[in-house]
Amino acid sequence: MKMFKKLAGLCLALTLCAGLGAIASCGGSSKDGDSTTSEAPAPATSYEVTVLNADGTSATDVKVQFCAVNADGTLGACYAPVAVDANGVCVYSPMGFPGVGIYEIHVLNNISQPLTLADHVVTEATFGEYTVTLAE
Repeated sequence: MKMFKKLAGLCLALTLCAGLGAIASCGGSSKDGDSTTSEAPAPATSYEVTVLNADGTSATDVKVQFCAVNADGTLGACYAPVAVDANGVCVYSPMGFPGVGIYEIHVLNNISQPLTLADHVVTEATFGEYTVTLAE
């Protein structure tokens, strides 16, 4: 019973945090309705990867996988692949993922076999948007 209470409390806390994050990310307008005021863009909170075919069209039926790059340049752990949507886009977010770091981006087919990329893509140590193109 104690374990259930702890689990329920944890779920409640995570739900509350997610709700507050959603409310905070919605932004708002100024009281006087002045639309000329510009706010600095919010910092990215996830990695967004767009996968393109060699001809520039959106890739479908593929998955994106992030593999950690260790300080010595070797590859570390590879994380669960995330499927792209109909536009060839997937989002890696910190939920169940280590978050900010340097990662090598891999693209896998629908049976989890690696596909060849036109360029080797490694992320910066910040969240952001990346585009990878499949080789011919």
